[in-house]
Amino acid sequence: MIAVKMEGKYYLYANRDAGNPENPLHPKTLGELIDVMNLDKYLKCDYCTITENEIDNDYYSLNDNAEIIRMLKECGDAELGTDMEVHRGKKVSFSIVLGYRSIYNKDFTVYEDGYVFTNALEAGYYYDIGKENAGRIISCVEKNGEETYPRGYYVIGRVVETDGTYIYVDDTDRCVNEEDGMIYKIPVDNPRISRYLKNGKVGKGSYVYIPFEGDIDTENGNVVHGAIYVEIGVKGKDGVTFPE
Repeated sequence: MIAVKMEGKYYLYANRDAGNPENPLHPKTLGELIDVMNLDKYLKCDYCTITENEIDNDYYSLNDNAEIIRMLKECGDAELGTDMEVHRGKKVSFSIVLGYRSIYNKDFTVYEDGYVFTNALEAGYYYDIGKENAGRIISCVEKNGEETYPRGYYVIGRVVETDGTYIYVDDTDRCVNEEDGMIYKIPVDNPRISRYLKNGKVGKGSYVYIPFEGDIDTENGNVVHGAIYVEIGVKGKDGVTFPE
């Protein structure tokens, strides 16, 4: 990938021919892929998804990618394969992220049956690292990662209070068991959120839908980070609806 500056703006270009076997950049081993893609820098482990049988089970965050990279480099001699079968069972997925605002985001997945897959160079690459090595990588994430929430998550509930610092949203009405309900604190220092208070559209008793792209700080009273916007619900005889 290169960046070209034209008329004061930068434009990103990816080498979409890198997946061609005749291209000198074509990585024939996992080690070559690590070097070509500079995975030491660009493999992101701050959000890892562990999936089993195509159902998202757990989400983890690692402080850095050092241990994952070390284990991958130990498998650096693994050769590029042609195995395009559908792999099932447990897998851990990372991201390869380059470019301004992560404009270039590719998949890097380790399957428990011993395969690594990535689409980093505009083509599907499989490397056979063996079941034992794959299991070690998955276990590393499970043992050393901090559990987190799935990105693209949201809060739905009724506003029970606003104090100028937070909007307090209670989701008890949506729970089968009342004791499972929680109150979430949505910071209003974000103008995307505070404007709904200023214009009077959100207040005590409002039903709201708030998607967020951060995490939930449970140690400080369920503070929701990264709220994107607010949708106001309408309560009717069939419950609360959120107009499109």
